[in-house]
Amino acid sequence: MPKKLAAQPEAVVEGVLYPGEICIIAGAPSVGKSRFQLHMLYGLALGAAGWWGHMPAIPVLYCSQRSWKVTSAQLRTVGIRELPDTFQCFCPPDLTKAQKQSFNFNPLQYLDDNVIAPKNPPKVIVLDTLITYLPHTRDFNFNNYSDLTKGCDEIYYWAQHWGCAVPIAHHTAKQKTDSKHETATEKILGSQAIMAIAISACILEHYTSDDPTYLRIHFMSHLDRLPSPRYFHGDDFREVAEAELATFVGASDPEKVKLGATETKVLEEIPFKPIPYSSIAVICGEKLGISRVQVYRILDNLTRKKYVITAVDPEDGSKVVFRERPQ
Repeated sequence: MPKKLAAQPEAVVEGVLYPGEICIIAGAPSVGKSRFQLHMLYGLALGAAGWWGHMPAIPVLYCSQRSWKVTSAQLRTVGIRELPDTFQCFCPPDLTKAQKQSFNFNPLQYLDDNVIAPKNPPKVIVLDTLITYLPHTRDFNFNNYSDLTKGCDEIYYWAQHWGCAVPIAHHTAKQKTDSKHETATEKILGSQAIMAIAISACILEHYTSDDPTYLRIHFMSHLDRLPSPRYFHGDDFREVAEAELATFVGASDPEKVKLGATETKVLEEIPFKPIPYSSIAVICGEKLGISRVQVYRILDNLTRKKYVITAVDPEDGSKVVFRERPQ
């Protein structure tokens, strides 16, 4: 007999946060993961509208890896001056030596015993970052796939126990020189182990490498089709239209986009006939001492700014780049 499907989980944030489920917030160091989460939590705690939608205020808990003094500074950078009663912060660096020993032994158990109110638990608990809150009660090596999976599983069952949504901040890995076609989600360090427990993910990256003003955020969800990527103003995580973004970076008028010194040097090596990306990487590596990854990033920037054209070679499927001759 056919089996009836279970009902759709009730969302905290559609497509992103669900009770008892894990969401990964990933990105390079200093890209804005903590500020992105603080901004979202503040809106959820107040019941304010934002990219996450608009729903009644809910209790939230932000578990930091930094002191309260530093966390306070981060809150101010997204326009927050004081926290409502529905917004709770936990900062391990402020613990006493004895408390810190107990926390390090089993972070999740410490939160159970000392931070979370059993009669009124938070609806969202952010763990920032993953490595800070992985259980250390056993001799785990978290550089090992199997051990990382077991540690993440414990966090998942912990989230199920409390019935709260758990966003986890995590650093993306450095892009490998031979993996230039990696997708954003594939750049997550230990992606297979971590994504195995996640119901959704938000991967943050700077829209341009030389200007942190705008962020591009890739959304992945197992439960909903989310518009991805989306673009945000990095100062306050206000969502911006793509047209505004294009105007800002001058994509419609290359004359207004000043190239950096390294970009200019790479541009000078690009001929007026198609040449493989890999060949340009070799040339720039030998002449300019630039790494392959950096060359690929610069070529993508030059394409976006319309200084060069990229295409795919129909014969072998390789990516090629070339300049148009001046009119």
